[in-house]
This record gives sequence, C-alpha cells and structure tokens, in this order.
Amino acid sequence: MRFTVLQGSHARQSWVSTPHAYKALHEALVRDRVLVPDPPGGLLRFARDYVFASPSAAAAVVTGRNANGRIEWRIQGSGMNFGEWQLRDIVSSPGT
Repeated sequence: MRFTVLQGSHARQSWVSTPHAYKALHEALVRDRVLVPDPPGGLLRFARDYVFASPSAAAAVVTGRNANGRIEWRIQGSGMNFGEWQLRDIVSSPGT
C-alpha cells in the first residue's frame, strides 16, 4: 500500500532512533531536497508531495524513528488511527 505525504508537511530534522533502513530513506530525502529546512520550527518540510511504499515508511521518515504507520497516523477529527480506519472500511464494504 502506498502512502502520500503532502507538500508542506513537516518532518523531524534528524533520525533519533536506532539505525534502520528508514534512516537511509530519511537521509536520501534530505539529500534529494524532498525534505528541506523549515527554520522557524527547526523542522524539515516536504518540498513536494512524496509517495512512500507504506504508511510505516512515511511515519518513520516524519517522526525520525522506527514507527508503525497503522498506529501513528490519525484520521483528523476522529481520534481513529489509520489501521482502525482501514479495518472499518474493509468491514463496512464486504465483497468489494
């Protein structure tokens, strides 16, 4: 499942967890100027929309640490995490 982080979204400036493949992805996005400094907040900003291979890859790059995207991402205004939303959508539309 692909997961898109939109232009203007913020990410942690550096990796703060144990080394992981997502650390290399974070560094590559900085090197490729997909993530650029956003000085007022000391964060990085997505210079363009970026499609990740999974919600977890996106969550890890944004938080600067290993992350489970199904738990970390929240549906705005609902309190529901992405995994709960996915399950609800699957259960409510059987056979599609």
